[in-house]
Amino acid sequence: MERIKRILRKTGLIKIIRFFYHLFIPLGGIRNYIIFPIKAFLRIKKISFFYKDYKEIETYKDKYKGKRCFIIATGPSLTVKDVERLQGEYTFAVNSFFKIFDKTSFKPTFYLTLDIDSQKIFEVSGMYNPGTYATEKAFLNDKLKRKKRYENVIYLPVCYQNHWYSVGKRNFNYSKNLKWTRDLLWGIYDKYTVTTCAIDIAVYMGFQEIYLIGVDCNYTGTTTHFISPGSNYGKMTTDMALSAQEAMKQGYQFIADNMNKYGIKVYNATRGGMLEVFERKNFDELFCNSDVE
Repeated sequence: MERIKRILRKTGLIKIIRFFYHLFIPLGGIRNYIIFPIKAFLRIKKISFFYKDYKEIETYKDKYKGKRCFIIATGPSLTVKDVERLQGEYTFAVNSFFKIFDKTSFKPTFYLTLDIDSQKIFEVSGMYNPGTYATEKAFLNDKLKRKKRYENVIYLPVCYQNHWYSVGKRNFNYSKNLKWTRDLLWGIYDKYTVTTCAIDIAVYMGFQEIYLIGVDCNYTGTTTHFISPGSNYGKMTTDMALSAQEAMKQGYQFIADNMNKYGIKVYNATRGGMLEVFERKNFDELFCNSDVE
């Protein structure tokens, strides 16, 4: 087997095989570059067969126009105390945030997990009921809706144009294929981190000021999450961690550039961390009572 691999690498055939493999896999090139835009076009034209499962998305368009919201990521800087200060605010929480629920009564307004592998890990690691993780609505990747449908969930079509050819290699193409659309009914484009997708959703809902917390953008520290997402969650080598960080920064920079064009304010209120593409805000100063015990 190793001899065959060496021959394929030496002759260059391995690149051709890899190209066609990633062209036809479920999240590969044909799906992202051909099938996705065709379905998206039919959705926005409200062709019933393609539109009916997604029409609830439109009920949220500009629903919170002009208001502010907080997007809560799961970096190690996040604390229960900070989360509880967000009672009464509009909030988005992502991925393993639900693991904090045994420590607080706080629940975000919205919850989302769009990474297919992450959702599968959460499902096999114990009881997973995303529709109960938010006071308003949860958002999941529509790729998994046929296997199991949850109550109180909106399923979003997700496109991976930016790194379809590098699936499983952690060899990201960074920003050259990144895309963004203001129409959530069209779908949502992956930009290396679920937090950027939360920003997309917040913009669609009309939020004008968006504050990020727990966005450490650092996978090289001793702790990568404020609460362990589970033993089955993917482990990364140092090289993979550095690559993922660079990819995330590219995604955030792309978002920052687009938000500036439309006058939408995105601020980083994370305590520390490595993300500097958004203007920094002091989290404690964002509330009327800014005294910290």
